[in-house]
Amino acid sequence: IELVEEADGGSGSGKFQKKKSFSWAVYRHCYASGADGGQQHQLELAFLLDEGQGGHVDLGESADVFCTLPVQRAGLPFLLNAEDLELTTARGAVCEDSRRNLAIRDEALKAALAAHEACQELREVLLRALAPRLRSREGAADGPPKQGDDHSAGGGSGFFEPLVLRLLARLRSLPSLRSESGE
Repeated sequence: IELVEEADGGSGSGKFQKKKSFSWAVYRHCYASGADGGQQHQLELAFLLDEGQGGHVDLGESADVFCTLPVQRAGLPFLLNAEDLELTTARGAVCEDSRRNLAIRDEALKAALAAHEACQELREVLLRALAPRLRSREGAADGPPKQGDDHSAGGGSGFFEPLVLRLLARLRSLPSLRSESGE
């Protein structure tokens, strides 16, 4: 993926373009959903591989949840594309009471854990992206952060916050994670 920024070169020299390239790994997850009669579905998780970026691209207000096209910012540690998401009429958010969307959220958690287990590089990317929340109490499974907190679902509805909280709880339970005291 290449992002292009335009900037004024100053001193009347016109504009120049600065390109940034990012490498992503895409993990495809296929599943059968009971929410719609056992049909086969697929979702993709995209993980930023560029270590120089700290495992994070500043997406600003850009979406990290897609239904082919961008839908909303949810504060996920990866990009999620699920073509079967049920969206609001204006396509600005997911329908939170949809059984299909609840199933997709559960499958996205399974996909993230499977990606974590399948590949050392994805494991490191995921841990790096979640490191601040893994070290803080805010990421604990004792309830979602308050709306507007740094770790809330990006100012969105919070629909995907349970996915992040369950992912954090699972990662904390793995023996590969050690506290600073060595426990």
